[in-house]
Amino acid sequence: SFDVRAGKRLADRSRCDGFEGAPESGVQDVAFLPRGGMAYACGQLWLQSPAKGAVQLEPPGTNVTHLAVSKNSTESPLLYWTVVNGGTSTAKTLSLLR
Repeated sequence: SFDVRAGKRLADRSRCDGFEGAPESGVQDVAFLPRGGMAYACGQLWLQSPAKGAVQLEPPGTNVTHLAVSKNSTESPLLYWTVVNGGTSTAKTLSLLR
């Protein structure tokens, strides 16, 4: 992704290009966040912010699905995702402070 105003690259998919134990490579799910950020899953989960750079939320080998963002007028936006491990699914949430 690019910041078109500044003309600079914010993120690329290189973090998702094949790592050991991954059946697939590349981004499998993405959620676009307020203020130009994004979260993307590819057997791991990354949060990319124009202001703070990249932060890994789930380690390599994690099956991350169902990325979503919710903006509530009384709270900060929330990032939601599901981690699937075998037959167990665990929903997770992260507050995206303004």
